[in-house]
Amino acid sequence: MSSSKPALLIAGSSFVRRLERFQHDSWGENLHVNGQRVKFLGLPGKGVQDVSRSLLEQPHGPYRMVVLHVGNNDLCRISQIPTVVVRNLLALAQQLLSAGTMQVIICQLLYRASVAHFDAGLTLSDYNARVDHTNVLLQSEIQKNANPGVKFWFHHRGVLGSRRLDIDGIHLNSQAMINFRRSIIAALSMSS
Repeated sequence: MSSSKPALLIAGSSFVRRLERFQHDSWGENLHVNGQRVKFLGLPGKGVQDVSRSLLEQPHGPYRMVVLHVGNNDLCRISQIPTVVVRNLLALAQQLLSAGTMQVIICQLLYRASVAHFDAGLTLSDYNARVDHTNVLLQSEIQKNANPGVKFWFHHRGVLGSRRLDIDGIHLNSQAMINFRRSIIAALSMSS
């Protein structure tokens, strides 16, 4: 792999896009972890399959590590049950490993406090229960598969809970973004 290519990638939905913008607005520079530049691929409103297609179409890589923060938007659709989201995330992780990525970290999904973008009939309590179920299944499947190339990442507690959300009820507020950034940096630090 060429040293000019980023070895670390964070890929996912609007949380990743917002983290990239937060990094540039707050620090005025690219994110570096262990001396390596971090690349961002944030696709607002998209799900696991969308991120998968985008990653597989990218001419970059393989990366030393890919951190995935995606799946929340999938759970807004009634047809995307937790087992399907977990299966798609694990398939994406396997595709990345097969393409030469050394480590894939799948992040814990987060609650919402807004029903915006939900399919009709899906309640907030249903959605948050689906998030819990997905996180439990992901952690269990990753442990059961015992693939050292795939890890589940629990976020810093300063990222979790409805009081950490911005007024839209979906994304993180400023303080939680600081903690989210710390949590992602900690995950990426496992690459050394």
